[in-house]
Amino acid sequence: MLVEQEKTDLARAIHDDLGGHLIATAMDLAVLKRRFVTSDADTLEKIDRAILSLTAAVDMMRRVTEELHPTLLDNVGLFAALRWQLNQICQRSNIACRDHLPSTEPKLRPATAISLFRVGQEALILAENQADTTAVDLSMDLQDGMLVMTVRSNGSSETPHSGSRGYIALEFLRHRVDAMDGIVALGQPPEGGLILTAKISLDTMSLSETQAVRTLETAFMPYAQSTSNDSDHHEDDRSGSSSAD
Repeated sequence: MLVEQEKTDLARAIHDDLGGHLIATAMDLAVLKRRFVTSDADTLEKIDRAILSLTAAVDMMRRVTEELHPTLLDNVGLFAALRWQLNQICQRSNIACRDHLPSTEPKLRPATAISLFRVGQEALILAENQADTTAVDLSMDLQDGMLVMTVRSNGSSETPHSGSRGYIALEFLRHRVDAMDGIVALGQPPEGGLILTAKISLDTMSLSETQAVRTLETAFMPYAQSTSNDSDHHEDDRSGSSSAD
């Protein structure tokens, strides 16, 4: 998809350009501190503070670029990237995590791999945002030519309410899976929690880019039309004012 390509290009630009400048500046300050002989404790403290700020900025930059486009996806594959995303979510929310991923994964085009990663990412965000969640399981299986992704959480069994972070994640997930002619099911097991399952045929994944664009265009068309109509009204108002003058 075009949006994902733009994210990849932006992540690369941030990493190569901004990252290079930040790291170079931090290294220059470290060299300056070693060579700058002074007994002024205040000056040395300011240099140390600047180095710490630059180091924090580099860490933030890396997190942002990974969110835009996970480098693990390109370097070691979909399953490793999903495992990394699971660990990131569980660490920040103090949730127990388990994954059950095959040792080998099918050969996927880059566009298909990022689409599947986004499906897993949105499913994990949904689980994370369920009330009282303390454990999340991520599994993926290959069954009869179908890739089956399952995310289980032990939190609230209530489906996300409209406008919530979990609801938005679920809607984006459904659009992505629909774009690949897949199926999404959201279940409520007797023991509580939620089970989200996405099933996608490996044979239809080559069509994902074109279909994803069409699906998202259809989904967001009402918003685009609303914005366009508002703009047209403003134009009419300005024209009317000019004629009156």
